[in-house]
Parts: sequence; structure tokens; C-alpha cells
Amino acid sequence: MQSLRFAKFELKLASQNLVEQCGGQENAAKLLGCAQPNINYMCSSTNPQHANKFFRISDIPALEGLACNPLVTEKLASIAGYTLVKLPEGDAQAPTMKETGRLAKESGEVLDRLLSSLSDGNISAKEVRHHNMLKECDDVLSVVANIKAQLVAVLEREG
Repeated sequence: MQSLRFAKFELKLASQNLVEQCGGQENAAKLLGCAQPNINYMCSSTNPQHANKFFRISDIPALEGLACNPLVTEKLASIAGYTLVKLPEGDAQAPTMKETGRLAKESGEVLDRLLSSLSDGNISAKEVRHHNMLKECDDVLSVVANIKAQLVAVLEREG
């Protein structure tokens, strides 16, 4: 787990990015029904006076809904050591051969890139970036989350 100071800094950066995706501080202030300077305090990562001022938890869904991107939620999950995975929308059906095939394909891509990078016994940051491994891992997690949602739907339908 990262240091609390660094975690707060990263949370401030995520808040800044979220506000930018909402169209800026004025738009965010209107959405939350507060004054623009308050939004500035929540996003300020350089002013020590505002170092411990963050958005209320209840404000985050409204901002992320407007931005269509869960930047702060994602950062909070990461700080706590978790990965945030978007669940499928709509009615989940039972897993299909297509979904099973996607899992095999995406998992295979991750394994292929890992094995290629591990040929010398180590994985470097350069290899992680070059092979786009984080995105590949996210793709596998997304497929698994889809399959899990589909299995839950089967249990809910059939008991």
C-alpha cells in the first residue's frame, strides 16, 4: 500500500481530472450546488491549506456520472489495493461459447506477453509498456466480470 501522503496527492490529481472531464470548476460547482472556490479547494494539490479538503463521498457519483468515467472511485480502489472492473449493463444472459472464447483469447494474449517478457527471467517497465500488459490484464478482468455477472443472473433466475 502506498504512503498516505502520496495517496492524497493521487486523489487530488484524480479529482482535478474528474472536474476537467465535467467541463471545469464552474460546471462542477453548478452540479454540486456549491461555489466554484470550493471545487478549487477540493482539487488543489499545491496549496497546503487545502491538502486535507476532498469531495464528499456523496458528491463523487454525480461528478463521475457527468464525466462518464469513475476516476476518483478507480483511484480509491487502487489506493486500497483493489482494481475496479465495470460490470456489464442490461440483462445478463448465461455465458455463451463466444464469451468463453473471449476469455481464452484474452487470457492467451496476457500469457503470451508475459512469457515473452519473462524469457530473461524478469519483466521490465519497458516491456510492460511495450506489450501494453496493463490493458491486456484489464481486458481479461472485464471478460471475467462479464462471465461472473452472467453466472449470477443464472442463479437469480433459476434459484
